Amino acid sequence: FPPRCCSWDGGPFDLEVYRRILAPELLDEMEAREIEFSTPAPDRRYCHRPACSAFIPRNRIHDNVATCPECETATCNTCRGALHDGSNYPEDSAVEDVLSLTRAKGWQRCPSCQTLVELIDW
Repeated sequence: FPPRCCSWDGGPFDLEVYRRILAPELLDEMEAREIEFSTPAPDRRYCHRPACSAFIPRNRIHDNVATCPECETATCNTCRGALHDGSNYPEDSAVEDVLSLTRAKGWQRCPSCQTLVELIDW
């Protein structure tokens, strides 16, 4: 997002221009994507249920509980997993494996987007 076109100059994409010609369902979907992709990547939250994985907008996050707009499932805003009590975060062996590999390889998180990165010499 935004949609790309061979005649688009890369400037701001104005959905209002297309309001007259797009089906309401498509316009709603594009507006939802605009909200999702205008949210900085580290701040995006998605439903923890793999069968859903819908984007959870900021207005659906309250007191560390992110409520999915599609299935109404509660997701922990901190660990991004299933909602749980307090700070008792459930152990996730896959996450622990990745963190162990991260330490072993000397990888770090990008301070901007939190993606794991490896510093290499060229």
